[in-house]
Parts: sequence; structure tokens; C-alpha cells
Amino acid sequence: MAAMDENSLILLDEMALPNQNVDWFATQTDLTMLSAFGSMERTEAQWYKLLETVGLKVQGISTYTHAFRLSIIAASL
Repeated sequence: MAAMDENSLILLDEMALPNQNVDWFATQTDLTMLSAFGSMERTEAQWYKLLETVGLKVQGISTYTHAFRLSIIAASL
């Protein structure tokens, strides 16, 4: 049985960096992720691409903390 149907919405609480002109505070967090864990924070474009590869479509990104770019990413089938 599928976990989602055409009316389902998945909400992700993540950093969604702008594609350019990133605030220094968010950049600092991204560099910390790189140096400490070998990972990175994603840009909005990267979130769209990642979710598309698993069959999801971004319905919207709502940023609630602009310095950190903490955001709710809503995606559906």
C-alpha cells in the first residue's frame, strides 16, 4: 500500500538557502556542516531537484527564520 495518495502533503522542516546572496549566518552553518560532517545545507533549487527525483513536487517553501533560512517545505505527489 502506498504511504501517500494524491491528497497527501509532506512537510519538511529544513534549511532552504536562497540560490544566491546567502546571509553570512546561514553560510557559517553550511561551512560548519561541511567541515564537521562532510555534508551541506541545500539551496531551494537543490530541494526542488532532490524531491523531484523521488517523485514529489514542491508546493511551496515558507521561510520562518530568515537569518538561518529555516523553512517549511511542502511537497506532494
